[in-house]
Amino acid sequence: MEQRILSGKEQYEELDKWLTDNNALLVCGRSGHYSNKIKEVLNKHKNITYFSEYSPNPKFESVFQGIEVYRKSNCNAVMAIGGGSALDVAKCIKAFATMPDTQDYLDQEIKDNGIPLLVIPTTAGTGSEATRFAVIYRDEQKHSVNSAYCVPDVVLFDPDNLKGLPLYQRKATMMDALAHSLESMWSVNSTAESIDYSKEAL
Repeated sequence: MEQRILSGKEQYEELDKWLTDNNALLVCGRSGHYSNKIKEVLNKHKNITYFSEYSPNPKFESVFQGIEVYRKSNCNAVMAIGGGSALDVAKCIKAFATMPDTQDYLDQEIKDNGIPLLVIPTTAGTGSEATRFAVIYRDEQKHSVNSAYCVPDVVLFDPDNLKGLPLYQRKATMMDALAHSLESMWSVNSTAESIDYSKEAL
């Protein structure tokens, strides 16, 4: 599956079309730290169900609650706006939404359920929009959900989202991105291509 990256002049038109075509569950924080252009597009659509009942280092219970909201609202797609926590919750909701309740979600095989997933990162550095991993906590134990079907189908990049963050968070996410760039560069699995990407990121 090839991931679609929305950027440039047409990205908001593409977002508008995606929301028109889908009845989405939107995982996002209550503070609304994202650009006015995105807010304008969201305000045009009445078929969006908002879900904000999660915290940093999200808990399994939040994912379970999100799945219930997804089902009750007859959603057919998942969207996330936020940092790594919002994106990880959305990835898990998408992965588990069609699984039977009779068995622990974490014990079941993640399969392609056809649920579209669009994410809009509002921080730099977590990389959750690009990976097959999501991290959730249950009973204070960290669980890593790992599947190719967790990779978002569509990613919208809008650097203006960073402007809404408090200065401390902007600095922290910048350092996060810097650290990932360095780690990639000196990784024992690095290649000439990946090193070029690391240099560009730096």
